[in-house]
Amino acid sequence: MKKNEVESLILEQMLGNKRGVNVHLNPTKLAQNTVIKNWTDEIKPPTNDPISDFWFAFIDHSPNANFEHPVDYVFINDKTGEKHVVHGTSPPDNLKNLEKIM
Repeated sequence: MKKNEVESLILEQMLGNKRGVNVHLNPTKLAQNTVIKNWTDEIKPPTNDPISDFWFAFIDHSPNANFEHPVDYVFINDKTGEKHVVHGTSPPDNLKNLEKIM
């Protein structure tokens, strides 16, 4: 998948062009063994996915609130577009490296 296809998938299919959320996308694909860390945990893409590359996005459902509130870690299979969502309550440690797309 191209980056613009991933952006469309997230903004249109997942969020339905919902407003009032922040969406951040890693600028490049990541390898399956990549671990995303947050304040207290390690968030991993599904290990049963046979494709090694994935896109990572972070969705903040209440961007004007202080954290601990609902957020989503989204892993998108680069080949199939299959989405895996992991719910959380804090931002990823790599947030500063992600590109804000909404």
